[in-house]
Amino acid sequence: MPHRLTDHSLRSDGSSEYRITSVQYAEYVGYSEANGVLPPYPIVVLRPGDQGPIFTVTAEDGDETYSLKVNGNTVQDLDDRVTSFEDGFNRQWIILYRGDERAYTVQERAGNSLAWTVPGPDLNHMQVLLEPLRECTPLVPAQLFNFELVNP
Repeated sequence: MPHRLTDHSLRSDGSSEYRITSVQYAEYVGYSEANGVLPPYPIVVLRPGDQGPIFTVTAEDGDETYSLKVNGNTVQDLDDRVTSFEDGFNRQWIILYRGDERAYTVQERAGNSLAWTVPGPDLNHMQVLLEPLRECTPLVPAQLFNFELVNP
């Protein structure tokens, strides 16, 4: 398994395409336009059997620093929730491979240690949240994700 996401870059711009799954639920992560939701679209854990959308992951300046887009919209944070919308701002994320868990964490580059976190199964709305990274061993599955390269 590669350590840097763009080790297998398929494009000249340094980007690659992936489907993302939550380790906690073993389901794809995607965006929700259900019930006529308007932007910003929440990034959610999809229902079992739903095909995950393709995320474009582009290397940025800095080690393990990337921007993400899904369906043409930039993946961003909004009130400690992960969303996608286009406002011209390029949010940067630190995506680190965690060898012991064989998965990745996704953290804000903004200087805090907020990481993508899937909610507990008791919530009806499975939007990915931003919560402090729990630096324990092993890392909690709620903060781990797999990136599946599309068209390797």
